Amino acid sequence: MKTRFAFAGFRHAHIIDLLTGVEERADTEVVACCEEDATTRDALAEKGRVKITHTDLATMLREVECDVIAVGDYYGKRGAIVLAALRAGKHVLCDKPLCTSLAEQDEIERLAAEKKLLVGLQLDSRDYAATRKLREIILSGEIGDVVS
Repeated sequence: MKTRFAFAGFRHAHIIDLLTGVEERADTEVVACCEEDATTRDALAEKGRVKITHTDLATMLREVECDVIAVGDYYGKRGAIVLAALRAGKHVLCDKPLCTSLAEQDEIERLAAEKKLLVGLQLDSRDYAATRKLREIILSGEIGDVVS
């Protein structure tokens, strides 16, 4: 059985990397894409890369059967999306940062524990070629001890 991903928000470029990753894997599938911002929807349509299926998050959460909500909206909106997804009983994979307030973080932690849901962060920079090379150089000791 495939893990079904629904995407919420495309106002931060990293979410396209996650979308591509989900599309490329045999054990995952994209079942919906929601973008509430009209300007962003227009830009996505112009590029032809993302097929938007919903313009309202609450509607997508009600109508779409999925396992995971992938969150890529702007920083200040992410916490609310994550909380809505958790309240709907969905696991979450979010671009960083997860949220922008300690109150949101506390509620995310509480809901995830209560509902036994997973919340993860998209930490894709560690897979970039330059980052891997830098790690290799640091571990080799070639540049001395890294102290900060």
